[in-house]
Amino acid sequence: MYSESNIIEMETSLNCVVLSDKTSDSLDTFSIDFYKKNDNKIITELRNKSYDFDKFKVDQLGNYICDRNNIPNSGGSAVKLWKVNIVDEVDIKEKLKDETNV
Repeated sequence: MYSESNIIEMETSLNCVVLSDKTSDSLDTFSIDFYKKNDNKIITELRNKSYDFDKFKVDQLGNYICDRNNIPNSGGSAVKLWKVNIVDEVDIKEKLKDETNV
């Protein structure tokens, strides 16, 4: 996927779960990883095409999900995308230790 000589580290990751529109069953789960290159550009690769993080659009994610799950692609509008942050106990404790008012 990426040449190790060009990549420093994974910068961030989008964890995706595709749910059925009729049930709460998961149809697909996957991650989209973004990597920081030596020149500090952050990129990801979807279907052998590289995307710059600064120019990455939600529509590109929707189109990728449609392609990946054989959903007829109507400009990505066939899927509803939701941003969800899941916080666990460790995250809560880490944030609270820096707060003055708990």
